[in-house]
Formats: sequence, structure tokens, C-alpha cells
Amino acid sequence: MAGVAPSQARLDGEAGFSIVEAIVATMLLAVGVLAVVASMGAAARTEAAGGHRQEAARLASSELETIRAFPYAEVGIALTSRGYLPRFESRPTVTGAVNRVDATGTRTVGGTTYAIGRHVTWAPIQVGAVRNNQGYKWATVLVSWTDATGSHQIRQDTGLYQVAG
Repeated sequence: MAGVAPSQARLDGEAGFSIVEAIVATMLLAVGVLAVVASMGAAARTEAAGGHRQEAARLASSELETIRAFPYAEVGIALTSRGYLPRFESRPTVTGAVNRVDATGTRTVGGTTYAIGRHVTWAPIQVGAVRNNQGYKWATVLVSWTDATGSHQIRQDTGLYQVAG
């Protein structure tokens, strides 16, 4: 045949890739790509969980600031409040005639629903031999939610003191 150059024999060092080597290399590349994609998914879930935790902490702080804004004498949970508990963590609940603080509630932010539990209890104080079981009020806010990484809860507490005047 005119115009076709005869093929040259390859040297031993120029053998190239076999089909088996190409398949193995492709499989290794696929495993690496899948690992990167999986780690990106885990990073996205972790970022979302961090955002939910930050939002829950913001909600808890906001709830405590709302409670702190009420006059001391009006801070308490009405007996008729949904979710009312007579005691929380072995301390008696401060009851109020005016329902300034609801025991429970929910807030939905960005598609995530947060359950909010509020507790106002009496904290005792002792001065020398005298113990006052209603020394000051202790407010606790619990914010719970569930996301792709599981169930979570944030807790914030503050003491409430009557200002001497």
C-alpha cells in the first residue's frame, strides 16, 4: 500500500496502558470523587446544624430578656398556662395571677420548628441560720429542635432579683 507507513515495534518501556490498568485508574478516581462528594454533604449538614444551634441560642436569649423586662412582681407562670409544672428541678414554680410567661410555645424559623419551654422557680437563699425558700426567682428557658443530625436542646438561665427601692 502506497502512503501508509509501516508501524514500528514498541520498545519495552513504551508499552502504554492496558485496559485493566485504565479500569483500575477510573475506579480509584470514582472512589475519590465519591469521598469528596460525601464530605461536602457532611459539611453542609454540620453547617446547617450550627445555624440551628445559633438560632436556638438567639431564641433562648430573647425569651430571657423578655422575662427580665417584666416587673419583678409580675414574673411568674399562671396555673392555667399550657404546660404548667408545679415544680422544676426540685424547686417550686413561681405562680402569677397575670400570665406574663407562658410555660411552653413554639417558633418556626427558616423551616425549623423550635419548642420553647419556660420555667420560673423560687431559688432559696440562706443568711446565717435563716433560710428563705423564696429568696429570688430563677428563670430557665429550654429550646429544643430536631434536624438532619438528630434532636438537640439549648438551655439558658438567669436569676431575677427584686430591686430595693
